[in-house]
Amino acid sequence: MKKFLILLLILPAQILPQSFDFSEAIPVVESRKKNVFFHLDSSGRKNIAVSRKYTAAVWEDNSSGTSQVYAAFKENDKKQFYKPVQLSTNESFEPVIAAFGEDSFLSAWEENEFVHVCLIQYRKKNKCFFIGEKGSSQPSLGPGEILRSNLVWTTREKDHSRIYHASVREYQGKLGFTESFAVEKGTLKGRQAYPAVSEGKGRIMVVWEDQRNGHTAIYSSESSANGIFSTPVIVNEIIKKSQAYGEAQGTARPVVEYDASKNQFIAVWLDKREFHTGYEVYGAFHDATNAKWNRNFKIQDPFGDGVPQWHSTLTVDLSGKAVSFWDDTREGNSDIWYSYFSDQNASEDFTHPTFSGKRNQTSPSAAVDSNGNIHLIYLERDENGFSSILYVKGSLKKN
Repeated sequence: MKKFLILLLILPAQILPQSFDFSEAIPVVESRKKNVFFHLDSSGRKNIAVSRKYTAAVWEDNSSGTSQVYAAFKENDKKQFYKPVQLSTNESFEPVIAAFGEDSFLSAWEENEFVHVCLIQYRKKNKCFFIGEKGSSQPSLGPGEILRSNLVWTTREKDHSRIYHASVREYQGKLGFTESFAVEKGTLKGRQAYPAVSEGKGRIMVVWEDQRNGHTAIYSSESSANGIFSTPVIVNEIIKKSQAYGEAQGTARPVVEYDASKNQFIAVWLDKREFHTGYEVYGAFHDATNAKWNRNFKIQDPFGDGVPQWHSTLTVDLSGKAVSFWDDTREGNSDIWYSYFSDQNASEDFTHPTFSGKRNQTSPSAAVDSNGNIHLIYLERDENGFSSILYVKGSLKKN
């Protein structure tokens, strides 16, 4: 803790520590078999969502012998999740979920090389649909207007894959889709993968991994509701290769959220620009006035620079407070860490006894509710090799 106190002396006053209190962890799902593995690795890291009454989580695991998609629900005022329900039928991967109305959720996943989309409620699974061409995968969901959500995914095309977007609407308990649009039309020069999407004031922002320049960079494109996307632009800064920065140049797994308080988008991703320790967590704000991404900034503090960071995610509450979670091994084991920010000066890094210690905690996914509470799930593997998905709720500490 002494090292954190030293860092506080040099932090600007507006970001003095105001971390979160977290509840005790409760299991979403757990297994006493060493060969059962849970996965929270969806595009955009959308594995948990919160509605007015329920919290819902989705994941994939191999407990049935093949990879299947499951969901579990918890009433927001209760302290346990109900028994998981299986959503998929055939081998399936990378599910995502978003709140959709007061007590419903929209979920999407890859099954039989198509993206399957389903409106789900506690104890009720409505008819599911598939969207996109064969070879579609890596779906992600983002908020839209009331009873509308944004869906993005990748579709394999010859030697590359392309990002597509569609709007999903609900009417009298049934889902409907707008026409799907390619985010970038024309001939692609490299693979596009792992899209994420968000929306604010009629502007839809899509970010993704892109290999058009021979290495992976983060690109984005913006659209109005008419489905016409702008020419893609690069989000991350390209650092000139040198002895100081090495020959590596790579980025991975972007996430994006809308900050209503400032009418801006925020992107977070993993970045290898300082190659000595692998990936680090970087972010950028998108300026609505001149439609460009501002200067990149590092999110984790200097005490995390000695090890790589993994699985970065992002939430933004109504006041504009952004919180990024990730996992790293700076204390020896893999723990969940987080930092918060409202400008380019991120706070010091925090962890919590609930999601740190001897057991390995990885793959955080988080959502924020209308009161600014954080709902976090993550993987835990104990000393005996048994795995579980755990849930905690965080509320801002009152000074």
